[in-house]
Amino acid sequence: MVNNAEALIAEGLEHHKAGRQDAAERCYHAAIEADPACADAWHLLAVLAREISMLDVALELVGQAIELAPDIALFRVTLGDLLRDVKDHEGAEAAYKAALDAKPDSFEAMTGLGLLYRSQNSPGDALPYLVGALALRPRSPEALSNLGVVLELQGHLDGAIDCYRKALELAPTSLTFLTNLGSALIMRDDFAEGDAILKRGIELFPDDLDIRLNFARLLRRREKHDEALAVIDQAMADFPGSSELLLERGMLLIRMERLDEAESALVESGKIHPRPEVSVAMGSVAQLRGDPERAIRMCRQAIGMKDDYLPAWASLARTFLMVHKMQ
Repeated sequence: MVNNAEALIAEGLEHHKAGRQDAAERCYHAAIEADPACADAWHLLAVLAREISMLDVALELVGQAIELAPDIALFRVTLGDLLRDVKDHEGAEAAYKAALDAKPDSFEAMTGLGLLYRSQNSPGDALPYLVGALALRPRSPEALSNLGVVLELQGHLDGAIDCYRKALELAPTSLTFLTNLGSALIMRDDFAEGDAILKRGIELFPDDLDIRLNFARLLRRREKHDEALAVIDQAMADFPGSSELLLERGMLLIRMERLDEAESALVESGKIHPRPEVSVAMGSVAQLRGDPERAIRMCRQAIGMKDDYLPAWASLARTFLMVHKMQ
């Protein structure tokens, strides 16, 4: 019976790796029918459920796997990943640490803890775990990239760029690694190389909007306004009707003091997708035009959409200060 379950799991894994999720699920269920105590089958079903965003089901399934085999570190890692997905950070931390107790050299547990702390804006806590993960798998492009992100968050751009370069050497067509390296180079004012890297990413992934937006935002932040506008306008030709691009264009045109064009882009963006970012940007246009009453309305509109949106409160405070100075 057990041998049959093992064979079914092996068959299911082949389907799983090939993306045949339905066939994999049938094999894992059959393995459980053959051996209800087969913890691997319960765990693999949990992994499948997570892949299709059935997180509650996945948590129940991995719980069953852990009950059957409490000393398997990988099961605890999957539990940690699921709890991180549902924003239960304390539970995720406990699960990853339990995995490390069971297997101190668990690459997956170290990575999970590092990513958890990174998501909580605690790069100092993340760093030792991501360094440890890389030590276990020094040729893992994902481990290199993860470490690079944390180093960048800590302001260590040179170290981050070194990690991104190594990751890209191992996976030269990765959109993530191209974006990370190109963005970091531009942040370090290596515009020529950063520009070339991001343009290579755009050439390799012409259907990806995010890399265009990231490129334009970086150029805007580095005050390369004409270059940023060219990137946005080309992207808008390729992705007509994108609210994100219209918002970015409006924010850039504010920087360029082309307020009529900025307002036009922001109005169009808001028609497609009303959101607080658009209202705050509209408030900035009103401020620059010397119309504090409209700026206040726009900020309050943004707060009405999302009452904890800090940029709206900051903009509102600046507007009230402007009104006070005018009195």
